Amino acid sequence: MASKKKKKPVVHPELSDTPPRDEVREIFRTYDRDGSGSIDLGELARLLEALGTPANEGELEMAFDIIDTNANRKISWEEFNTWWRSR
Repeated sequence: MASKKKKKPVVHPELSDTPPRDEVREIFRTYDRDGSGSIDLGELARLLEALGTPANEGELEMAFDIIDTNANRKISWEEFNTWWRSR
């Protein structure tokens, strides 16, 4: 007897809690104000303010260190995307 493969359920984009990759990419580009391809500490501060969670200097440094997983003092697209989708 052949086994049947289960089909993955289709989730309508409008019903998903996860924004489409293009939408997340646009958010990244909006806050990468200098167009460097990464988000620096000041750009992250503006993003957090826009999200309604302004951070003091210590909180900002801590958040930055969590998102900047390779500790190069820049938040790359990949690091941002991982962080954004984990929120």
